[in-house]
Amino acid sequence: MSLDPSGTATRNAATPSPNAQKDAMTRAEARQRLVQFSLAASAGALVFFTVAPALGYPLDYEQALRLLQIIIPAFSGYLGSATIFIFKGKRSEPPLSEEQASLLGVLVKGPPLLFAVATGAVLVGFGLSNSSFASLGAGMRVDTLATVLSVLLGVLSLTTSVLVTYLFVAHSTTTSDKSSSAIPGTDRKAEEPTAEKAGGRAMSLDTEHED
Repeated sequence: MSLDPSGTATRNAATPSPNAQKDAMTRAEARQRLVQFSLAASAGALVFFTVAPALGYPLDYEQALRLLQIIIPAFSGYLGSATIFIFKGKRSEPPLSEEQASLLGVLVKGPPLLFAVATGAVLVGFGLSNSSFASLGAGMRVDTLATVLSVLLGVLSLTTSVLVTYLFVAHSTTTSDKSSSAIPGTDRKAEEPTAEKAGGRAMSLDTEHED
């Protein structure tokens, strides 16, 4: 905060707003959040579609397995990228600005939350529409449920896949890459004295020839 000539308090433009500070997230925090969400989503799907048919949910185990085959591979891919990241060498990453850190936090938190809420609503709707309280013939079909889940995963992947690529794949520099990139420079330095020696020998031979 600062005072203008009239004595009115004004907010410094360079000072981030409280909401921006709250949403700000580092790359390490974003990686942990994505891994935690992928693990929670995979565990939740496995538990629900394994237990629900036995508790009277309107799905048989063959249909539940089909839905698991739609959901699990997406999150397994995210976890696989995170696992590969662990065994990579040192990473060279440019620092994030305050605006980038704030937007990163929103993108990491928002799409998973949207997916979780929408998926929960669809599963509840499917169960209610196929219960004894629903009108006859008004129930949601399993094919429709599978299509809706696929669409929700597609929306999630639009942002999350890019984030996973940026956080776990991009800007990576292994130790072997650094060592290999240093070799050409070393060779040039080694070649320069050799060239000077060759030039000196040539001059000495020319002098002897003139004599």
